[in-house]
Amino acid sequence: MMSTQIIDQLKKSKSYTEADEVIALFEQQSSSEKKKLVPELAKLLSNGRANEFVRSRTAELLGVSAVETARKILLTQLSMEKSGLVRGRIALALARNIKGDDIAEAIIEQFKVEKSVVIRRVMSRALIETESAAAIAELVKLIDEPDDKIRHQVIKALGKRKIVEAAPYLIERLEKEDPDYITQAILKALAAINDPRAAAIFIRYLQMDDLPVEIYITLVKGLAKLPKDELITQVLLEAVCHPQDIVSITATDTLVELYRRPEAGMKIAIFGVQQSQPDQYRRIANALRIIGDKGAIGYLQSLQNDASLSNNAQTLLEQIGGQQAVDALLSHRMGVLQKAGKRVEQFDKQALTIFHDTVNQAKIGFGISLKMSVGIYFVGFLLLMVSVVQIFDEDISNWIGFVTGATGFGSLLAMFYVGPLERVQNAVANLVQTEIVFLGYIRQVTQISAMFEREYLNNEKFDIAALKKLLGFTERTIRETMPLVQTYTAVSIPISEPEETEDDQS
Repeated sequence: MMSTQIIDQLKKSKSYTEADEVIALFEQQSSSEKKKLVPELAKLLSNGRANEFVRSRTAELLGVSAVETARKILLTQLSMEKSGLVRGRIALALARNIKGDDIAEAIIEQFKVEKSVVIRRVMSRALIETESAAAIAELVKLIDEPDDKIRHQVIKALGKRKIVEAAPYLIERLEKEDPDYITQAILKALAAINDPRAAAIFIRYLQMDDLPVEIYITLVKGLAKLPKDELITQVLLEAVCHPQDIVSITATDTLVELYRRPEAGMKIAIFGVQQSQPDQYRRIANALRIIGDKGAIGYLQSLQNDASLSNNAQTLLEQIGGQQAVDALLSHRMGVLQKAGKRVEQFDKQALTIFHDTVNQAKIGFGISLKMSVGIYFVGFLLLMVSVVQIFDEDISNWIGFVTGATGFGSLLAMFYVGPLERVQNAVANLVQTEIVFLGYIRQVTQISAMFEREYLNNEKFDIAALKKLLGFTERTIRETMPLVQTYTAVSIPISEPEETEDDQS
């Protein structure tokens, strides 16, 4: 049932997506199920009247089955197939799934007689994918294939497989007129093959003045794959001074790749002091900044007393110093900010300490006031009780009892309606409001400090005027805070109103 479904879906497929779904379904079948399908697939493949697209995908299914019967069917059909599309797919199916020297030889024979450039490209790709030793000789011949795309994919394949026999042909091909992407592929292939003649070729090409930048980059990276020696190191050092910035940076990165960072930096520094052109100094200095090794800078500083090299070393240090000066300035500014931050932090701690002391003193005052209120309450209550006794005592005049009772009642009345409780209530309310004002003041000062730090780091023209402006913000915050404190406290704090400056107005 599944076999019939696969065949039906394959016949109905009209796009690569639909055909790929059929192939995925076929791959999920067991070996026995695949083998059962081979006769049906062979019948569909050999049907010259069937749709070419369906037949080409049928060839792929037969290749995926990887059974001996499918091998024979595909080889037979390859030699007699009239459709170029199907022929190319048969070759790919054989190369990808079945392989073997006989497969490579069959594809070579078809390639030789194939006239369509498009199908020849498919055949050459199939020949590459056979990974057969029998295909190497033919692939090497294809280095001189007239079609650029075939030549390009063959050269890439020879480099990837590191075919040493191809090196002489690749070198010879360099002397011919080729598109830049093919020249680049040849250089990459020679570097991958690691041919001893490649170094001289790369050096010669690097000395040319009119090559595309991509070729220069390929040459520099290719040198890194060749055996490391003094000549290659010298060439890479010279490439650091290349007029193209990207080539100079690539050469710097390649030296770091070949040597440890400190060693690469030292080699560039030693090479740099021997140069004489301003543009060379600039690129050497840029390379040393990229590497960022202090040892190279120390070496240049040590040459200050060398009569023959001191001028060159000083020039390089000046070129490098621009960036170092910026780093030093930023470091200095960060140090200043840290000190300023510590002072602000100390101020905040002192202010909070003063505030907490004030709150504690207020609490003590509230406690004393409360105790006094309790004392007044008990005195009034005691007088009231005494007055009751005196009123009913026949030996004491009644008016004395009434006076004592009135005094006690007055004390209680003052306790509950007039005096201390009302003052305590107002003091607590004022304390809470004062705390809110104080916290708002701290918040504003902190934000002004943060703005100061940002301006100080980011503004290259941070001067006295900018500082006065920020200080003006702080001063206005204080002036606006103090009246609020006065509102909620009984203390009169004199506030002087300084004259408004232009900075305040701005």
